[in-house]
Amino acid sequence: MIRKYKAIMPPVTAVQWTGENKREVYSFLGSEKIEGQAIKSKSKYFYIQYGDVTDSLMLVNQHPNSNDSRVSVGNMIVKMGTGLYDHFSKDYFETIYEETLDD
Repeated sequence: MIRKYKAIMPPVTAVQWTGENKREVYSFLGSEKIEGQAIKSKSKYFYIQYGDVTDSLMLVNQHPNSNDSRVSVGNMIVKMGTGLYDHFSKDYFETIYEETLDD
């Protein structure tokens, strides 16, 4: 008998990159916080690529032979169950995850 199945995704934590929420995103991505100092704009998972016109949030690719990826404003940054980070468009993210009140 042919049946349809859906993937059961493990729970994740996520934050939407707005371009304005740097402190929240940097903290989410593991940036070191030192009381009384500015939060660092890099960690082993991300860095800021400074440009002439705009600066870009870049996720460090954790997979061998792959390039780092630019996070577009509006994308959801996701901490996977493995502890690694990825990002998806908000529309795609909402097709595979739904918000839960569980911790």
